[in-house]
Amino acid sequence: FVTLSYAQTVDGMIALQKTSSSKNKSSNLAISGKESMVLTHALRSVHDGIVIGVNTFLIDNPRLNMRIKMPACEQPRPIVLDTQLRSLLSDTNDADKDDANGPKSSLEDRFRAQNAIICCSHSAFKRYNNKSLSSLDMKQPTVVPCDTIKSTNGDEYLDLRSVLQTLYESHNIKSMMVEGGSAILSSFVNYNLPAEEKDGDFVSLVNCMCVTISPAIIGGVFGLSALEAVGRTREEPNTEAQENDTVKLVKRMVKAKFITVGSDCILLCEGWY
Repeated sequence: FVTLSYAQTVDGMIALQKTSSSKNKSSNLAISGKESMVLTHALRSVHDGIVIGVNTFLIDNPRLNMRIKMPACEQPRPIVLDTQLRSLLSDTNDADKDDANGPKSSLEDRFRAQNAIICCSHSAFKRYNNKSLSSLDMKQPTVVPCDTIKSTNGDEYLDLRSVLQTLYESHNIKSMMVEGGSAILSSFVNYNLPAEEKDGDFVSLVNCMCVTISPAIIGGVFGLSALEAVGRTREEPNTEAQENDTVKLVKRMVKAKFITVGSDCILLCEGWY
């Protein structure tokens, strides 16, 4: 069971773009109100894992835990989708460089998320096994290799279906809450099962969508769109076909409804078609 859950402004932004002089692409920004945050943590309590992409991890280093008291609920597993295992193998992150305040941070310091799982490609997993990471203690994340797909330009990406299946088989992860960032959210929206496995016109990996819409505006100049890459595929786009069938470019929500929580508006739906 997969839930897409994130907070955005009324113009669809989930974060602030940083200035051109900054090496990070976005900044962590609290968008939703206090009441909506309670809903978010309640949702976390009923999922086995919380999923983010490696860019969000490297920039924000979120804790990805449940921070409200829920009876008889275990903490969800933080899950980072990191095809090339940049979170462990990269030595070029700002957080790892020596500065005037002292030596670079350890790998343990980089992971505020406890008991994390990192999904990567099989090739990255082999590189990980060949590199000495003896400095890690009990906070060491679990690395899980998954199948990948390649785009027409040769770039390698995690196959989301393989990720779901592998996590279920290896760690009994039956439900996931996908929280971002933009690339990961868009990937789940874009993903479709093979044609021969479709039952009708609507098939998606996502079972539920919960979007918190805050009464705020950032704008396209400074904002990062939640679903910026929706519609972009790994293959070359057939623009002529798209122009002849523009209706299919619009995704319509299934069983959508809105509720008010504090000053925010919550969109709930069961996917799209």
